[in-house]
Amino acid sequence: MKIHDVQLNGGLPETISLAVIQLKSPFDDELEKGWQLGKCSLFIGDDTAEGYVARLKKLDATLKWIRASLSPVHIILLPEYCFLKEDNPFDPEGRGTFKNLKDYSAECGTIVVGNYYSQEKRQSISFVIIPPGFVGENGGAEEPREYLMPKMTVTAEEDDFANPPFEKLDTSDIAYRFWWTPGENDSAYFQVLTCKDYLYFTSVGPLRKYPDMIDIDHPGIILAPLCTPEMQTFESRATAMLRDVPSVGTDGALVTVFANATSIPGQHGPIITGRSQVVSPIDLRTCIKPVIERNVEGVIWAKIN
Repeated sequence: MKIHDVQLNGGLPETISLAVIQLKSPFDDELEKGWQLGKCSLFIGDDTAEGYVARLKKLDATLKWIRASLSPVHIILLPEYCFLKEDNPFDPEGRGTFKNLKDYSAECGTIVVGNYYSQEKRQSISFVIIPPGFVGENGGAEEPREYLMPKMTVTAEEDDFANPPFEKLDTSDIAYRFWWTPGENDSAYFQVLTCKDYLYFTSVGPLRKYPDMIDIDHPGIILAPLCTPEMQTFESRATAMLRDVPSVGTDGALVTVFANATSIPGQHGPIITGRSQVVSPIDLRTCIKPVIERNVEGVIWAKIN
């Protein structure tokens, strides 16, 4: 597996302002599950169209609030299955959520990280949208750049009778790490690991098998879009990474940021536990932790040095 390193030429300061959005789980009244040719597929049905449109309006309102109330925000993180890639017919303006996020990134100068479900590929795909001027010589392109990273471990929503879990790991090389220089002689990075990919690549065996997947020699931020009922395992692993995998030769650490969906009262689908949070060295010293509990939607605003 090859990791593609992307150098950011500007835009990120030494202290990063980060907004984490926790939305309700889509697996109740927004996305339906079916089977096509032996593989699971998610879609918007007649019974869920109204709920999905309400979801898009809520996301749009949240992004506008962040822009008006928390500016500047350097990175926004959205949960897994945040929206359907092919949702143009349900967008009031007919443009689609992904296009709207790219426009938002360009207008605000904000990096947008999240995850959508692609009906065409029948897969959970995470994305990083980089604003104009961040990548390339002389300020880079005038349009936002998008980097797509399909989830590499298989869950029920990407289940395929013909392909067992983890089979894609040896063939996929779609992974990116984004570097910037917060100080005169410093370097730091962020990368995205989607849900089960985070648990897989931070376990001992895969760390040895794929040593380049996570750079433990430099301070960094792992951004993890989730839609999971089991947050305790993720929290324990992130804390262990802080204790057991310090950044060698630096004063930094490997910070993990989780954006999970959440079930809310009245939902009947799978129980998703919320608890979006930032796991940083402060967790090892105090009881203060930025976290959104289950059953509520909301935003975490954190600054990471």
